[in-house]
Amino acid sequence: GGAGSPASGGSAEATSLCVQLPGTVERAATQYQKVDSNFQTFTVTIDSSSYKATKSCGAGETLKFENIPVGHYDVVAFAKRADGNVTAKGTASVDIEADVTKTVKITLNRLKYATVTFYNGEDVYATQEITEGYTAKKPADPTDPSGDGREFSFWGISSESTSGFDFNASISDDQSLYAVYGLATYNITFDYNGYTQGGNSTSSIPVTEGTVPSAPTLGTRTNYTFKGWATSDDATEDDVLDSIPEATESVTYYAVWEPDEYDITYVLPDGLTGVTIAENDSSGKPYNKYTYNSSSTTGRRYLPNGTDISGTTMSFDGWYTDADYTTAATYVPEGSNEDKTYYAKFSRSITVYLEKFESSWGATLATDVTAVYGKTITAPTEVASASKAGYTLSGWKTGPDGEEISFVFGTTVYSGTGAIWGEWTEGSVTNFNGTLAEFSALDFTIDGTGTAECPCPVTITGVTGSSDFNTIKSKLNSYTTPSSTPGVYCTLDLSGCNFTVIPRSAFTCSSSIGNRGIMGITLPDTVTTIEYGAFYDTNITSITLPSSLQSIGEHAFRYSELTSVTIPASTTTISISAFQESSNLETFTATGTWTLYDGDGNAVVSGITLNAQKMKDPGTVLSGYDDSTHREYYYQKD
Repeated sequence: GGAGSPASGGSAEATSLCVQLPGTVERAATQYQKVDSNFQTFTVTIDSSSYKATKSCGAGETLKFENIPVGHYDVVAFAKRADGNVTAKGTASVDIEADVTKTVKITLNRLKYATVTFYNGEDVYATQEITEGYTAKKPADPTDPSGDGREFSFWGISSESTSGFDFNASISDDQSLYAVYGLATYNITFDYNGYTQGGNSTSSIPVTEGTVPSAPTLGTRTNYTFKGWATSDDATEDDVLDSIPEATESVTYYAVWEPDEYDITYVLPDGLTGVTIAENDSSGKPYNKYTYNSSSTTGRRYLPNGTDISGTTMSFDGWYTDADYTTAATYVPEGSNEDKTYYAKFSRSITVYLEKFESSWGATLATDVTAVYGKTITAPTEVASASKAGYTLSGWKTGPDGEEISFVFGTTVYSGTGAIWGEWTEGSVTNFNGTLAEFSALDFTIDGTGTAECPCPVTITGVTGSSDFNTIKSKLNSYTTPSSTPGVYCTLDLSGCNFTVIPRSAFTCSSSIGNRGIMGITLPDTVTTIEYGAFYDTNITSITLPSSLQSIGEHAFRYSELTSVTIPASTTTISISAFQESSNLETFTATGTWTLYDGDGNAVVSGITLNAQKMKDPGTVLSGYDDSTHREYYYQKD
């Protein structure tokens, strides 16, 4: 810059200096500062040996210093940005004479600057652009980015600095400054890992960096033993720390508990030898120990299985909590905290052979039963129903011609390994008076000619329904009477039973007692209904009908050998075909008069007095009677 030309005229009081300032500051090729027109103010200072003054103005304005002393002046102008940072400077000199106004034009040159970057940990906290020769300003104190609660100390040229940066020193180059903190405070947590003490399951304490935390003392935990502290919640005794280290970070330590250990005893059946149980499971853990397990299924102590047991050909049926094998077990239940005893169950399948007379002499019936080692065997149903006419199942032997063995189902223990055969001896019951169940086990006598002889009378109690009739029929059918030898005919007394219905075809010849020597039947006073064909084509010659009887169905006694029938006063309905073709029927007594109805309930003939002839031959009542068309007709008591 340079001095302006003198102006004419004026007095000493009019002595003044005008300073013209530029609107922008351009960047010269040799200058450091980037182009920046964001100038807010210009500050100009004039200075002589006896006078100094400073004024400010905006860009492109002219400053006027008036009434200044005569003399030589240095003129200095600064450009400032909005942040107050000086970024450009210009100088000039001028001689001021009396009564003269001079003008000087200032050219501003940009100043070199540096960037100061402040770091808080790894993050940039603040930046400042500082003009060369000026100082940086200390920013507001930061907070510890690690969260460890360290107090801010100072800004240093590194995070490890031991002394702070001098903010009074001028800046000439880019500079990085780092927040330096004092000792950290870490939060150390002790997790009791499943244990509660004083209502708390954890405890936390603040610990200064480099200090060894003091671990809490834990009380007694039922079923567990405290082993120390570790850095994971699933740690074992092998992971326990020798000691708690100095604090270098916030961390959680976990209590390590070892579950209490208990013994397991495995008991084999008395007398069983040669059996070996594996000592360890597939993971190498001993079978005779278990540790306390409150609830986890993954921590179960499973008992040895079949592959862990050797030395026997018997089937291993599992472990039980009692010697009677009532409660099975495959593992130690969760929550157990005592020594355990388990009992092994072994069994084998035994074939039982029974000769049966129903088919042909000497034929065999085989059935398999399970023989539990050391226990009695429940007799299979085939044994209970086994029979030979004239013979009694008296014992067991090792084969058809084998030796007799001392064995009784349900009483003695069978210790053999093979099949057993029934042993039969001659002799049978020759009289009977008991329940249906006893009747089912009855053996009738076979006389010298092969005739089936019924003990007389055959009295049965306990019959309650149609299924019991099947039992009676099955038993009676077991004894075939040769047609050439009619056998000894007896009566069947069912008066001690309490069934109400004689079901359809109950005693029909083809399926029951027609040729079995039963001549007479006494029914219980609970019977109300005799259904279709109940005594069809039987050999019975007499029957006592109970006072409870209400109806007799179609063909109930057709083709029977009855000679005399008395209908109780309680009976109100009789099928037209009930006694049809019972040729031996001589006497038929039924009180009152009767009306014949068709299958649709329409009256056909009324005022009928029933007799033997009308019952044997329905055509004597209904002209043109046809069995297929009219058999559903019935007599209704008036």
